[in-house]
Amino acid sequence: MLTEYTNQLIQIKQIIGKDEYGDTQTEIKTIKGRLQFKHKIVVNAEGQQVTSSATLYTKENLKLSDYIVYNDKEFKIIAISEIVNLNGEIEFREVYI
Repeated sequence: MLTEYTNQLIQIKQIIGKDEYGDTQTEIKTIKGRLQFKHKIVVNAEGQQVTSSATLYTKENLKLSDYIVYNDKEFKIIAISEIVNLNGEIEFREVYI
C-alpha cells in the first residue's frame, strides 16, 4: 500500500563520523518517501512536546541524528514513529521534522 504513495525522492544527510581534525563528516543519500507539510504536536526523544512542521513517510530506517534536505534547507528529525503491521513487522516509519 505505501509503495505507491512514497514516490518522491527525498535527500537525507547522515552523520558518518569525524575526521582526524574532529570535524563532523556527513554523506547525502536519496531515499523514496512522501513528505507532507502539516503542523502537528509530537513528543521528542527528551519527552517534550514540540511542533513538527512536516511528516516524512518512508520504509527507510532513519535516525534522530539525520537531517532531511528539502529546497536547499536542512530540517532536523525530531521524532520517529514505527508503524507495525498485524504480523508484528515494521510496515513503515513516520519521521517528524
